[in-house]
Amino acid sequence: MDESPFTEEQWRSLLTEYRLCIPDEIGNAVRRVAEECFYQQQQEGKADRPLEVSFEQLLAQRQAFAPALIRSEGPMLEIRNNATYAKPVSSPDTSRFARPKMELFGADY
Repeated sequence: MDESPFTEEQWRSLLTEYRLCIPDEIGNAVRRVAEECFYQQQQEGKADRPLEVSFEQLLAQRQAFAPALIRSEGPMLEIRNNATYAKPVSSPDTSRFARPKMELFGADY
């Protein structure tokens, strides 16, 4: 049973609109829409109801800002290109407080 609040076409539209956004921008957009819904429900006296975020609200929120990859394309591409040369800032943690190593996608993390 599909319990998605959006149709497949709406999901595809949202994914297309948010494709150049970094995860932080997507999270902030969803948070802003949720806050707007919350405050609107408070004013309408419907605080006991679950929040209902609409497709139109998420789409409008995305159109309200320019993604970082568009806003500052040069610096973002430079960061992405230099990421392959990044090295750990410290030696591996071998103390008793170290997190146990996890294998993700065949590599230790």
